Amino acid sequence: MTFKRIAHLALSLFALFFIATLSVSAQRKNVQRIQFPPGRTTVVLKGELRGENDFTYILRARKGQTLIAHLAVEHDCCASLMTKGPDNNGLTNADGTDAGEDFSVVLKQTGDYRLIVFPPDTADRKDIARYTLEVTIR
Repeated sequence: MTFKRIAHLALSLFALFFIATLSVSAQRKNVQRIQFPPGRTTVVLKGELRGENDFTYILRARKGQTLIAHLAVEHDCCASLMTKGPDNNGLTNADGTDAGEDFSVVLKQTGDYRLIVFPPDTADRKDIARYTLEVTIR
């Protein structure tokens, strides 16, 4: 093999490795377990979504408790709320509507619930959505 071919092969392998690394990091999800302060039933979480990434909050709750969540987004732009139960099925409000920005339901199972703040399908890589998520468990 000539030096030129070896250099070309090395560059190709480096590029392939770089692209694979970007792909894996883009697939990573931001996840945080919710911890309530002692004696409190409400927590306020602040965050931001960048581009097409979402953020998942995990909350341990018991059957019969009421989960209430409110999502406020700066400038009413670029984020919604989705809730999934321990069985990974999406949950709706008591009236059957999706979470959107407000969510309230009596829980039917004990386990880990996920509150997912996500951008719209039209989100661009450069979009930033700053939000506040208020979560109450009773």
